[in-house]
Formats: sequence, C-alpha cells, structure tokens
Amino acid sequence: MSSEDRKAERLSVSLDYESAKLIDELEKKLDTSRSEVIRESLKCLDTVWDQGEIQLSTVKTYLEYLQGKEHLVLDISLLNAMLLEIGEGSEDFWKEVREIGKEHWKERENRGFEKVEDVLKYFEKTNIFSLYRFSKNSFILKPSVRESEKWQKEFFKGFFEASPYEAEITTSRGKIRIKILSSSQE
Repeated sequence: MSSEDRKAERLSVSLDYESAKLIDELEKKLDTSRSEVIRESLKCLDTVWDQGEIQLSTVKTYLEYLQGKEHLVLDISLLNAMLLEIGEGSEDFWKEVREIGKEHWKERENRGFEKVEDVLKYFEKTNIFSLYRFSKNSFILKPSVRESEKWQKEFFKGFFEASPYEAEITTSRGKIRIKILSSSQE
C-alpha cells in the first residue's frame, strides 16, 4: 500500500501552554497548518535521534555555529595537517588568534552567557576539545588534536582578556589548564 493510500491517523494530545504557544508561532512563521508543524517537528526529532541521540542543546549549538556561515565543519585529520604546516606560526598569527578569542567572548556575552563553565561547555560541543572540571574555578581542556594546544591556549588568552574574568592559562602534556583567579563581576 502506498503512502497515498493510507488514511491519516487522528491523534489527540494535551500540550502545556508553552508548547501550544510554540506550535502557534511556528504555524504562523511557516505559513502552514498545526498538523504540518507537528509532522515536520517529528521528522526533525527523528533525524536528530538517528544521528546518535544527540541532545537538543547540542543540535541548537551546531545550528548557531553553522547558520551564520562564520564557522565550518572540518575533518580532524585536515585540521591536524594544517596545524603541522603552520608549525610555530608568526607573532602576527598568534595575535590574530587572540583577537578572534576576544570576539568570541563578545559573541557569547551577547547570547547571555555569564559563567565560564557554561561557555566552555558550549565550545566543547565543537569537538575541538573535551572539557573536565577540575575544581570550582579550574578546568582542563584536552584538545582533540594535540597540535591545536598552542592555538587553543592563545585563543582562550584573548577570550579571557575580553571577559570580566582574570584567568591563568597553562599547557602541560597535551592539556590546557584554565584557572579562574577573579572576576570583576564579584
């Protein structure tokens, strides 16, 4: 039996206020019916779960990174090859990496991030490093590509220079250690 021969199945569901409001908003945005909004939503959820049960917050982060066309998906092997080619890099290169870090703090701040741990968890979703909380004010980043250790350190130097946090950033044995020393917010 083809999908055209099947009858639509009716389904009654109870929605909380926020969910009903969201369906109404999507109905208007997409200029379609409530039923179509729900059908498309189910397809999206199915796609997300087919990819390994990715958390919705992670999908949202990926979309935020990719929608603005300022970020890209990059194979780790390719990144490793580029970093090996760059080698030590010039002082201008490292200065630019720090400046990019500063811009990223401003972007995260504009999105409402305030806590260091929340920002680091957001960045962790890029798979560029794994995040470990060492203590209340101390974090360890383990780069996915060891050769990226130096540029990540420089990036976060710039990042914290633009933030209200004073941070000590060191590297050791393939790890980046970030210790928050103080905050101008306190």
